[in-house]
Amino acid sequence: MSIFDTLAKEWDQNSNRVQNAKSCYEKLDEICDLNGMRVLDFGAGTGLLSFLIAQKASEVWALDNSKGMLKELERKLKESGVEHIHPHYHDLEHDTMPNDFDLFVTSMTLHHIEDTKGFLHKAKSSLKPGGIIAILDLVTEDGSFHSRGNEGVAHFGFDPEALADLLSQEGFEIRFNKPIYTIQKERDYPVFLTVGHLV
Repeated sequence: MSIFDTLAKEWDQNSNRVQNAKSCYEKLDEICDLNGMRVLDFGAGTGLLSFLIAQKASEVWALDNSKGMLKELERKLKESGVEHIHPHYHDLEHDTMPNDFDLFVTSMTLHHIEDTKGFLHKAKSSLKPGGIIAILDLVTEDGSFHSRGNEGVAHFGFDPEALADLLSQEGFEIRFNKPIYTIQKERDYPVFLTVGHLV
């Protein structure tokens, strides 16, 4: 059982996580027209961002490799009656990335993935021509963000400009690349959003 399986039931009780997802959704809604979009939310967890995007999107695929998180998401879907969010278990190493999406979004997940460049290439493969990628994650930090320890943490955040360069190499034109939220713990941890358009 992963740490995410054990934390799933209490995940949504953290106000920083809730507000972080809200900030991401609001900025995305400013930058691109979410109405009618087919969206892949990678590392969706309990669906904090998926539910917000689903207010406008026609379909949201919520992928995660934590069965505990997906179980909690399925419980929330049953209670809410929302029918166009589709939870799927996904093993990044072994499973093929689904495709034909208008938007690929991943929130606070990239720092858990070792091969950043390889992941961005897989993310690109999920998109239709002209699709959009949106990445929300920590600005480079000192390794103190995860109070439970750094097991499963591959990167202590990112330099947004360096990440934007990697996306440019994959054929994305950067539309937005700035911090949009600050997670407050013992110190402040800025969170950035990078949005790229496949050209």
